[in-house]
Amino acid sequence: MKKALLWFGMFSKRLFKKGTYLCLMMLIPLLVLVFAAGAKEESGMVHILLVQEDPQDAFSTQIVEELLGSSEMILFTQTSQGEALRQIKAGAADAAWIIPADLQAHLASVFLGQKQEYPPIQVIEQTDNALLRLTHEKLSSTVYKYWAEEMYLQYLQSLAPEAEAISRQELMEFYHSSTVTGTLFEYTDIYGNVRSDSSYLITPLRGILTVLVVLCSVVSALYYRKDTDRGLFSTVSFRFRPFIELGYQLTSVLYMAFAVLISLIVSGLTGPWWAELLLFFLLCIGCTLFGTLLGRLTGGRQVTAALLPVLLVLMLAICPIFYHLPDLRYFQFLFPATFYITGVHHYAYIGYFFLYDIILAALWMLIMKKQYR
Repeated sequence: MKKALLWFGMFSKRLFKKGTYLCLMMLIPLLVLVFAAGAKEESGMVHILLVQEDPQDAFSTQIVEELLGSSEMILFTQTSQGEALRQIKAGAADAAWIIPADLQAHLASVFLGQKQEYPPIQVIEQTDNALLRLTHEKLSSTVYKYWAEEMYLQYLQSLAPEAEAISRQELMEFYHSSTVTGTLFEYTDIYGNVRSDSSYLITPLRGILTVLVVLCSVVSALYYRKDTDRGLFSTVSFRFRPFIELGYQLTSVLYMAFAVLISLIVSGLTGPWWAELLLFFLLCIGCTLFGTLLGRLTGGRQVTAALLPVLLVLMLAICPIFYHLPDLRYFQFLFPATFYITGVHHYAYIGYFFLYDIILAALWMLIMKKQYR
């Protein structure tokens, strides 16, 4: 044990003299700060401009005020019609919703089946894509809320003609008195754990930081190969060198994984403590074996170094960091990042991660047996 700690200390001292390793370490707090700063800014996946033809119209003002800041995924900004058209042409916004001054009268006439020369609300879009089509649902649901009030009034007047003698304000007081209090929905994972309300901008942080740990293991394989070529471990017995290589890799991965875990705790992106603890150890083992095997299978340092950008692109595209691609599910299982990202929400992936590490360990033993027999 004393000798193992001595080797750990020597590996640690050598790692922190490596400029590339220190840069990777510094990327972790930098990414956390950038994502945290971005989450505090006004942002959205879609930018929609709200145009109110008559700012004095109380009815359209209600709709505009409700839309402003109502969605984290959609950034709503109120502006004039001329400015809205200018921003859309310049690509500064995705769409403009133009709400007429007489919208209330339009909604009432639509309910009564009266012919409309043109739709009351005009939507101008820069392009046609899936995200903008989803925003149509937001517009429909918001306007329908106010259309329902008109339907309610028209229904009362058709059901009881004497209701016309009652003021609109009195009728609407009864309508609003029957509203539902509290929340209608609860968002949980498949185990009943309540989902956090963190900004969507920081949710990919867990995956991106995990990718850094995987890349660190590959970089460490390069470091080990370079030190071996220089004869740094020439005094070590030939049969102990595979374990020295694992220790070299594990030391670098351990520091990176620990820094990632601390960053996730600070960002509020952790799950149950026991799941995080298991995933932490499995990630350290999995990345250690992944980097070691990749270094062995690629042969030379040049090939391993050339694979680094390829691995980065593949993991960002295939692993469930920004989106989930069911058709590529089996390709996702090639990388330890997949299990660490998903395991915190789907505990079965902790078992898959354990199996993944066993498979990598078996492959490592086969390769070592072949090379050192």
